[in-house]
Amino acid sequence: SSSKIMSPDQHQQIPAKVLDDLCSRFIINIPAEQREDLVRVLFAVELAHWFFIDFYCEDYNDLHVCNIKEFAQQ
Repeated sequence: SSSKIMSPDQHQQIPAKVLDDLCSRFIINIPAEQREDLVRVLFAVELAHWFFIDFYCEDYNDLHVCNIKEFAQQ
């Protein structure tokens, strides 16, 4: 993999258009009954994180792999 991993003292701001895409794919369309379950919501965030790494970080050189905590904070 050619992705760059950022050190803990570095932070990247994920572009709004990327976050919007990820939210529409994974977060916004969570069924209402699953939105009440924190584990289900966090599972969707994790799926979005892996999609970000596998597709966005691989395809765009200016995006770097971040850990799940940094990803979820954005």
